[in-house]
Parts: sequence; structure tokens; C-alpha cells
Amino acid sequence: MALMEWTEALQLGLADIDAQHKKLVDIINQLDDAINAGQDSQALGDILGSLLDCAKSHFSFEEKMLQDHGYKAYPSHKAEHEAVIEKLGFMHQAYIANQAPDNQQVLMFLKIWLEDHIMETDKAYVASIS
Repeated sequence: MALMEWTEALQLGLADIDAQHKKLVDIINQLDDAINAGQDSQALGDILGSLLDCAKSHFSFEEKMLQDHGYKAYPSHKAEHEAVIEKLGFMHQAYIANQAPDNQQVLMFLKIWLEDHIMETDKAYVASIS
């Protein structure tokens, strides 16, 4: 069973954003699968690197959309993105340096972060840009 399931509750009704969120869920599930398969720190670091790249791309797209629509909470939304990118970067570097943090803590952080970010932070802007 996958760590994260894409459900209707996670959908924002914005096709591009929903597709990007699904991709993030897929990569988190890839990481979970790799951990359960006993893959080494380098392989896990590669997956985290993919997650980091995907998150950066998604955040850039989302931030442009929010700016284009004059979203009032843009500065705090962007600050959340920056904090997550920093944390993902540290985790990625730790895996690459073979100093991986606890795998289960990483997975739980990623799952909770993405679910909370979509359900709270992202859902807050939908009415403002529709």
C-alpha cells in the first residue's frame, strides 16, 4: 500500500496544480518504496533530489500564478515554500553525504507537509484566483 493516496480531498480543481501535486505524491511514494526495498543512501538521495527539483518547479509555477492574480497572502505562501525547499535541500544533502536522517521521520515529514500544505495553504488561495 502506498504511503500517500491521491484523493478527491487533495484536489484543488486547478488542472496544472493538481497534476503537479500528484507528481509530488508519486515521488514521495517512490521514496517510501525505495526505503522499504532497502535501497542505499545514494539511491534515496537521488529520489529526494527528484523531489527537490519537482518541488522547486511546482513552487515557481504556483508563485507566478499567485502573483499574477494579486494574491494577498503571497509573501507568507512564498515563505512557506522557501522553508520547505531549505529543509528538502538539507535532507537531500544528508542522504548524498551518507548521513541520512531517520527514514521514517523523513517520510512522515513529507507526507504531513504535503497534505497540510495542499489542504490548508493551497486551498486558501483557490477562491482568490478562480
